[in-house]
Amino acid sequence: MRKDELIQAISDRTGLTRAEVRHVIDTFISIVKDQLINGDSVVMRGFGKFSVRTRKPRVARDINRNKPIHLPERRVPYFKPSEKFVKEVDKANILVK
Repeated sequence: MRKDELIQAISDRTGLTRAEVRHVIDTFISIVKDQLINGDSVVMRGFGKFSVRTRKPRVARDINRNKPIHLPERRVPYFKPSEKFVKEVDKANILVK
């Protein structure tokens, strides 16, 4: 599902206009990004937690030149689904099989 499809689905379920839904989604994404950039996390009970993890520096390999590349330490966004959400998805997968 792409963003436009999500906007349409929410609009259909809530009766809000597509423009209103787009504004809410864009604002949500902006707030989550701001929180992560500031080092905070966003927890949505029953869904999951958005946070930032630090990846250690490491040596990778450029496969085209066969030379090592030194990757510095970096911060990356991370999402951890809640146990409840994981169980719901797993239960739905059992029904689909």
